[in-house]
Amino acid sequence: MSRDPTAAGEGGTAPAPAAAGGGGPGAGRPSEPAIVLAHKAGAVVMGRIAAAAAEVVLPILMVHLLDKVSVAVLAYLLLLYGTVATIAATGLPESVLYFLVGLTADERRSTVRRIGLVLAGIGALAAVGFLAYWVVGRWTGGGAAIGYLPWLIPYVLADLPVRLMPHLLVAENRHRWSAWWSAGDSAAQLVAVLVPAALGLPLWVPLAALTGLSFGKLALLVAAVRRFYPRAPRSRAPAPVSAGALLRYALPLGLSEIASILNQRFDRFLVMGVFSEEQFAEYFVGAWQIPVITIIPFAVGNVLMPRLAELYRERRGGDALALWHRSIEKVSLIILPFAAVFLVGAEETIGLLFGADYAAAAPVFRIYTLVMLGRVAAYGNVLAAAGRTRAVLIATTAGLLANVLLSVPLVYLVGFTGAAWGTVLAFVIIVAWYLREAGAASGVPFSRSFPWVAWARVLLLAAAAAAPALAFKLLVPVPPGVGLAVEAVLVLGTFAALGSALGLIRRADWAYIRDWLTFRGLRGAEGRKT
Repeated sequence: MSRDPTAAGEGGTAPAPAAAGGGGPGAGRPSEPAIVLAHKAGAVVMGRIAAAAAEVVLPILMVHLLDKVSVAVLAYLLLLYGTVATIAATGLPESVLYFLVGLTADERRSTVRRIGLVLAGIGALAAVGFLAYWVVGRWTGGGAAIGYLPWLIPYVLADLPVRLMPHLLVAENRHRWSAWWSAGDSAAQLVAVLVPAALGLPLWVPLAALTGLSFGKLALLVAAVRRFYPRAPRSRAPAPVSAGALLRYALPLGLSEIASILNQRFDRFLVMGVFSEEQFAEYFVGAWQIPVITIIPFAVGNVLMPRLAELYRERRGGDALALWHRSIEKVSLIILPFAAVFLVGAEETIGLLFGADYAAAAPVFRIYTLVMLGRVAAYGNVLAAAGRTRAVLIATTAGLLANVLLSVPLVYLVGFTGAAWGTVLAFVIIVAWYLREAGAASGVPFSRSFPWVAWARVLLLAAAAAAPALAFKLLVPVPPGVGLAVEAVLVLGTFAALGSALGLIRRADWAYIRDWLTFRGLRGAEGRKT
């Protein structure tokens, strides 16, 4: 069910977008001030945070509604489907952000229709793959999950074209609609999975519910296209972009995304193959980062990407990198203190959400949380904006290879936490390559490709803020819920106080946070004039 945000590269066969919001009515301009971009980013962030919250709730409730074997089977099916479907999409849903720029309404309608049909065709191929996997599994006597694979066939047929929707809304400058779509979509999928589980129904029922939901969303996509692009009499404008051009553009994105997705999820497939289903269930509930927080850099990166592409096309790589650095500095103020909360409170988090039976997941969760310290930017976006698609592909492929070479021996040396350590180390390798290439694209050395000093200041501040919480954890025995709440207050309160006193958190930052906590930012994300 989950759809991990991944860095995508820009293909060399299509023009980069000239403005945030694509070519729709009211689209943003390259000259949009930072506050407009910030509010558009905020709208996308708010929607994706709501969607991510649903992804947090899913495993929490699954472990309370199902036994460990059922958790493992359903988790594996959703993991398998999410991996295959994301790979099969090959970057095509995001391509509307590029191909719709500067087109007429008729041309946009034809282009969107063509992208949707290509996605439907790829979905048919993925369905054949699921069928083949089911036949082979039945013949070889596969595990408990094999019998449910046929339910994934109609699901993928409808779901792949639907993945176009949130990107289409952004391309048509409906950032708020995109936010509500993301939130509503994830909430509906959550209900489709958990209600049958709560009623004690067979595991095929949530899969059937997800299929029905996808066909309903497909109907909404068709209705949205008709609303955005009403057909004029005798208007049959051909799509200005051929199917071949779409695939040539999306293939580098798709290959990079395949490597990225496999890198993100290899550890879970490895644990499923090496350990028991019960141990996989324990690993599954620990192998995640706080999606409500980590979605922020990806949403910010998506909104900034058109402006970055504009600057690189104007051969202003230094300005593009400076804009990217400013976004990292602000995102770090959010990501790093929350990372400190969960690094300190890993045991309390697992105990509160999943119970004592899943205590073995706490070390995995803490290792995964380490990645949050570096996940302060969508690293692939700056390379995509500069047109360095090959560098994105090399980075993700090298990361996947490193993950395999590190995780497999570590699993046998230290147990299933070795798979988590392999994932973290692979992330470091990917980021190092991204920064090297970002510097080259912008004409600066590696040492200036990242705002190291600003990031280090925030990291040191977060470490200092964690000290009181760590002392409380070690000295005061309390239930998990109380412990996590107190630790969070101590970390975030200390961080806020010290950051404000030292000037790292400014008055404008507090005003921006206030706007979004009161939803004023969401209401102002559309229709702003420069």
